[in-house]
Amino acid sequence: MEPRLNETQLRYKDIQYFFSVIYGNFQGAVQYSDDNVAGYRRGGNIRSVCAIMTNSSLTYLDRIQQVNIYMTEFFGQPFYSTFNDYDELIRVLQDETYDIYGEDAAFRSWIWQTCTEFGYFQSTDQGRNIFGSVTPDNLYIDMCIDAFGSAYKVQAIENSIHKTNKYYGGRAHFKGTNVVLINGNVDPWHALGLYSSIQPSVVPILIAGTAHCADMYADATDDLPSLTAARQTIEDNLNKWINGKAARKATNQMRKLVTKRKPFMSSLMNLQLKPFKEATSETEVVPSHIPKFFMGRPVRGFIGEPGVPSKIVDYPKDFIAGTITMPVDHFDATNTNTFQQRYWYNPQYYKPDGPQFLYIGGESTADIKWVTNPDVQIMSAARKFNAAVYLLEHRYYGESWPTPDQSTENMRFLSSKQALADLAQFIMTMNKQFYANPRWITFGGSYPGMLSAWFRQFYPELSVGALASSAPIEAKVDFYDYLIVVENSLRTYSPKCANNVKVAFDQLHNLSLTPDGRVQLSALFTLRPAWTTTSNVTYVDIQNFFMNMYGHFQSAVQYNNDNRGAYATGGGMRELCGFMMNDAKTPLQNLVDVNVYMTKFFNDGVFEYTDNNYQNYVNYLKDVNAKSSSRSWTYQTCTEFGFYQSTDIGDNIFGSPVPLNFFIDMCTDVFGARFTPQFVFNAVEETQKYYGGRDYFYGTNVLFTNGNIDPWCALSKYDGTGSVTTIMINGTAHCADTYPPREQDAPGLASARQLAEEKIAEWLGT
Repeated sequence: MEPRLNETQLRYKDIQYFFSVIYGNFQGAVQYSDDNVAGYRRGGNIRSVCAIMTNSSLTYLDRIQQVNIYMTEFFGQPFYSTFNDYDELIRVLQDETYDIYGEDAAFRSWIWQTCTEFGYFQSTDQGRNIFGSVTPDNLYIDMCIDAFGSAYKVQAIENSIHKTNKYYGGRAHFKGTNVVLINGNVDPWHALGLYSSIQPSVVPILIAGTAHCADMYADATDDLPSLTAARQTIEDNLNKWINGKAARKATNQMRKLVTKRKPFMSSLMNLQLKPFKEATSETEVVPSHIPKFFMGRPVRGFIGEPGVPSKIVDYPKDFIAGTITMPVDHFDATNTNTFQQRYWYNPQYYKPDGPQFLYIGGESTADIKWVTNPDVQIMSAARKFNAAVYLLEHRYYGESWPTPDQSTENMRFLSSKQALADLAQFIMTMNKQFYANPRWITFGGSYPGMLSAWFRQFYPELSVGALASSAPIEAKVDFYDYLIVVENSLRTYSPKCANNVKVAFDQLHNLSLTPDGRVQLSALFTLRPAWTTTSNVTYVDIQNFFMNMYGHFQSAVQYNNDNRGAYATGGGMRELCGFMMNDAKTPLQNLVDVNVYMTKFFNDGVFEYTDNNYQNYVNYLKDVNAKSSSRSWTYQTCTEFGFYQSTDIGDNIFGSPVPLNFFIDMCTDVFGARFTPQFVFNAVEETQKYYGGRDYFYGTNVLFTNGNIDPWCALSKYDGTGSVTTIMINGTAHCADTYPPREQDAPGLASARQLAEEKIAEWLGT
């Protein structure tokens, strides 16, 4: 190696670059395997490297070494050493001299385009693979910064890629005509190809058994039949374009249409009301050792606990708790199974010909405080507009279960599409029985906010408007932006606090590298199970520990000063930064105090130990009979949304301790082997394709509200036009506008609530 590893600083990037050099040999062999160019038919291909890797006379490490030597010499250079100098690589990239014959100039130009348009960073930290979790996106992002300057940080790169996709449409919104798109299924780049199109003249071809651009090279006698057939298709289309008619464009532009629901007749049944105090205290029972904040979600849901004023001691007059019969599957006519979905009705402000307001239940037990507290947003609006108020519990949460258990097979009926169909069926049923001239407005925050917005996109005939608070309608597997917003919010509150958090997490990282250091961490944080010098501490154990630690800051920022439950008076940035800025202790000791405080915050003032057992949590999520909201929501992240808050992209105060792999592996561990990285990425891509994300949102009469402190604001919509209005509320957090107002509210919160009422009046025509 040149230089040797012990001659480098052993920074993250030194180790990451070394691994990228070694597995780069396999990238090259696969990407051009058997292409009729540059000798790849004779060698340097999959057969060649696999012959070495299956040579049982060599150790595995020796096989890697021999592949490295072989691939170096394949390119016509005698092997002397393996280049491993990240800093020298950067010096090459920084050279602005242009040489039309030099490869270095072309190298700098292409890296520039990856940093400013395309990305294409080939990391290893997105699911299990044979190379391990050795090279995160951060290596390539650091390369952009080191080569081109500090302006090219992750957010700038992400914004540039976003603009590229928005401008060209990506594969989901490609609108070209007369195009043949050819890929080989051996080529790694085919993963970003296009394989279906609504444009009749766009012809996608995936050639079995070929690699990168194989169709472009000269014919060979041993070409695969699939390659010969692809070349014939290309020739046929060239002839059609030159001599045939002009291409016919698709009439249905990329607007998505709802999957057709089957006809169904619902029935309603009233339930006996529970005692009011019991009903307003209803919540999911969760084992004490389970993390109370995980993947950006409190264990009992994103939205909750607005409280009920002490003067409210009973239900309003004519209040109803009931169930509605729903199809288990709205779209499969052969599935006749049904279930009872809970709903609640509060008519206390309703007057004849008044509108109907529907509060959408989310990924937790439905909380009737949202329809009994007169000061929450929906009830305040109902009072002003004389509206009937409804709350519908989401399927697979609370007591609304379409199937007997939560087996992975049964969970296939849990999706946002089914939930939207539930809303449609509910409204149609109520209209048929009670309302001649209905005017429904949907209310939702966080995930229910997404549903509220999407309902206007797919069922616009059933409502007149929607409020969507803190609604992340951009599905994203690697939601690394989350922790960047957490850092920015902490820095805005106190630069000293953010700096001390960074120092503390740097110390955590250093201690986690050695057995003695891990013993020290175990004692400081009272870990259970404890780490000893002989403990077999895995990467997952370390990642789980770090995620639990930075989860405290996620929680504090996400709900900072929200007027909900305990967060109304604590658990925010003020409290955590108060600990972190204690100069009488080290930043690491301050982090220990933060851990104790937040554990007590979620556990009724009790701290006994810090649970750090990943397998315990996985076992909890695997329980198919627990009726756990955490299992249901985790399933939705694996099959629809992603939303995984990793640390391995971009520079942040928490370091790079938790890769995307951690979360995708959890999908596999909890739901089974078919939940691979490819499965998760495909599922999230389908969600984006179906709903359109924030760039291709087609709903009308929607108000999107976000707080700029809230990390989830990074995935919401900001560029509202026409009847879609967007507002960013300065100094507020997650769904702040949905909770009761109070004197301590940020100045922008009152105006946001006022705007919501103005939009409601506009939609109702009053």
